[in-house]
Amino acid sequence: MKQPKRDREIDEEIAEHLAREIELRMERGIPREQAEAEARKIFGNATRIKETTRGIWTAKLFEQFSFDARYALRSLAKSPAFTLVALATLALGIGLNTAIFSTVNSVLLRPLPYRDPQRLMQLWETHPVIHSAQVAYPDFADWRSETKTFEQIAAHTFQGLQQFNLVVNGEPEQIQASLVSDNLLPTLGLQPALGRNFTRGEMQPGRDDVVLLSDSLWRRRFHANPRIIGQTVQIDGALDRVVGVLPPETPIPSWADLLVPISRLNKADLVSRKHHQLEVIGRLKPGATESQALAELSGIAKRLERAYPATNRSIGVSIVPLAEQVTGPVRTPLLILLGAVGFILLIACANVANLLLARAIVRRKEISLRLTLGATRARLVAQLLTESLLLAALGAALGTLLAFAGIHLLHLYAARDLPRAAGISLDARVLLFTLAVAVASSILCGLLPALEASRSDHNAVLKETSRSLGDSRLRGMRRILVAGEVALALVVLAGAGLLVRSFASLLSVDLGFRPGHLLTFQVNPSPSKYPTSAQVQTFYLRVLSGLKSLPSVKDAATVYPLPFTSLLNRTRFLLEGGPPPEAGRFPIAQVRVVSPGYFPLMSIAIREGRNFTVQDTQSDVAPACIVSEAFVRRYSPDRDALGRKVVLGVVDPKQVAIPIVGVAADIRDLDPSREPEPLLYFPGIAGAVVLRTAAAPLTLASSARRVVASIDPEQPLAAVASMDNLVAAALARRRFSTILLTGFSSLALFLAAIGLYGIVSYSVAQRTRELGLRMALGAQRGRLFRSVLAESLLLSSAGLVAGVILSFFLTRLLSSLLFGVTAADPLTFAIVAPPCLRSRSAPLSCPRIALSPLIPCKPCGKTRFRLEFLH
Repeated sequence: MKQPKRDREIDEEIAEHLAREIELRMERGIPREQAEAEARKIFGNATRIKETTRGIWTAKLFEQFSFDARYALRSLAKSPAFTLVALATLALGIGLNTAIFSTVNSVLLRPLPYRDPQRLMQLWETHPVIHSAQVAYPDFADWRSETKTFEQIAAHTFQGLQQFNLVVNGEPEQIQASLVSDNLLPTLGLQPALGRNFTRGEMQPGRDDVVLLSDSLWRRRFHANPRIIGQTVQIDGALDRVVGVLPPETPIPSWADLLVPISRLNKADLVSRKHHQLEVIGRLKPGATESQALAELSGIAKRLERAYPATNRSIGVSIVPLAEQVTGPVRTPLLILLGAVGFILLIACANVANLLLARAIVRRKEISLRLTLGATRARLVAQLLTESLLLAALGAALGTLLAFAGIHLLHLYAARDLPRAAGISLDARVLLFTLAVAVASSILCGLLPALEASRSDHNAVLKETSRSLGDSRLRGMRRILVAGEVALALVVLAGAGLLVRSFASLLSVDLGFRPGHLLTFQVNPSPSKYPTSAQVQTFYLRVLSGLKSLPSVKDAATVYPLPFTSLLNRTRFLLEGGPPPEAGRFPIAQVRVVSPGYFPLMSIAIREGRNFTVQDTQSDVAPACIVSEAFVRRYSPDRDALGRKVVLGVVDPKQVAIPIVGVAADIRDLDPSREPEPLLYFPGIAGAVVLRTAAAPLTLASSARRVVASIDPEQPLAAVASMDNLVAAALARRRFSTILLTGFSSLALFLAAIGLYGIVSYSVAQRTRELGLRMALGAQRGRLFRSVLAESLLLSSAGLVAGVILSFFLTRLLSSLLFGVTAADPLTFAIVAPPCLRSRSAPLSCPRIALSPLIPCKPCGKTRFRLEFLH
């Protein structure tokens, strides 16, 4: 390679100066060789002077880095095995961190896509036993009219409450709708992508036949027709006019296909303070604080309590920032996953640092020679750090490609379990994070090896008199790194073990019913065609009769709400003959409306009393109710519940008291991880349909559609699923966290095992001659094997002890994710510790040794042996 002009000029300048000094000494009669030696001695280190001169002329740091990078590339190219292993290790660590941080960034760190999202608050009503409850419409109206700290307060109904039947070109579809106040979009700071928002006048009954379409519904059923504004669509048998289309990916309400005016609530719901079904969002005024808003709304709640003691006693207010409300359930799992991949990166860095330390031992003569020739320690450390920085940069590039693949998998498998999952991407913040991780990795990997390599006694190394001293110091550091890897791997493995045991406990938990061979679907008869409850019941009876006639259907029943649909359906009540509750502390129970065949179909045992009969469903007022065992334990532990009467709502003393005719076994139909809640069952034929099948449930979906279509072709089936799938969906978020953390722990254990194997195998390789001599002198192979194994056992045990101590504190962060197991579960630690110990194995066959017989000794008759090193 041609030398740069600047370097040639410096060389010529130095050569000219030396030549002049030599000539002056020769003129005084000094021989040429002696004159050259004296001139060079007085002149000093030519290389160092050259570098100093170059630094004066140019940007020294940039030039040094450029030179060091080229040198590092050549050096890494000469060691392809080392380079590939180091790059693969760093790429895994950096790639995983980038993928998980991109998820954390999108879900937790990125602001909600609204105007000034930090001013948006979720407002809840509180009950003495419920911290976050939906809001009654009159309470919402009072908050909205009396507030001074909020710019606006808006409301919408919660998920699952409203299903409408949409018919387009004769094809029916059940869609999710949300009833909203006219100011929901302005409160969020949104504008429709097409058309306009609702007006205040359209919030009046009789003028509320208008709808807003979601972007997905507009594209799916109306083919993104831009002329849809002003056209009418058939919803629940009536014609409604489309006034607008929402922007794409509107997070709230993210599940709604359709927005309709809130005035479509039942007339009773618009005036009753006992029906709580609204989610309320408020926008703070500039300068207003959360605490000020809470104080103001609490004052309004106190006034409402005095004005309406029958419905509002002990009902307060809670405020949660909207971003926290949206992402709160996944914050802890995501941060735990981010911590786990951080540990994996530390293990990867320790592995690469070990490789660099071993490489430093191999290069000790080269480094000592450069120190002898005048290189400074700082200059040498900078060059070695450049090598590790180059490794980290290349690893980051490969890791970014791995992160792309990881994000694609997250989009495929985690979109339903993570809010805002559609926005996961590698944006500028994620790329800056990757850059920071790469720089930190290069320092973690390279600083210690660089410092140690440059501090050796280079004169002794060149004479090969202090090899053991330098090796022992570096070997000690490598052992510390490997023990740290084992400790970190044990922490991740312990966390994964706890989640696996927790998930196994959830899978084995008794749900109280048999979910196998159950098919479920929703059918929602349109109110315009079926305006009375008798007509609705007749429709369902015809559907159930048609379904029961199918060959593979054993039984059919209805239930509202369907298990595991996350629809909390609570009511307040009083038990006749019981002590009056404290002020505002009325008992609360979940409500289920079921047909008479529901209990035998689900295999829910009736512990006492009787099941519902067909006669129980033929009255507008429930003549009987069945309670769960949890209801009896909590509210009637000292008396037989049968025969007692329940008064619902606790509003009107003249309400009909409903007798308890049976006690059913407990079930877990909201979340398998939640303890069974008190349940009140009432007779009714409506809601979701459940079939007990002889064949695979989903194979009957098309037959069920044909049965419903034969009765009324305008009533579509929706949410068709097997009960097993509903249970799996309820556990999906836990399954996602468990699978990811288990995969990460396996990778951490593998990396720790590789690091341990490397240090022990290198140690054995260094002791090849010693081990061979000991075998030649009669040492048994088993004894030598045990001596080598003892080293790996010592390292594993040290890491194990440190890991157990660290895990004992860090696994407590998992407490909120565990079920049926404690964070300090001894069985889990007993299970995960052996893999860390088994990761010790480094075969003695690394330096293969053979003893070849020679000529027998004549005086003693013993055979002499020749030592052969086979590797």
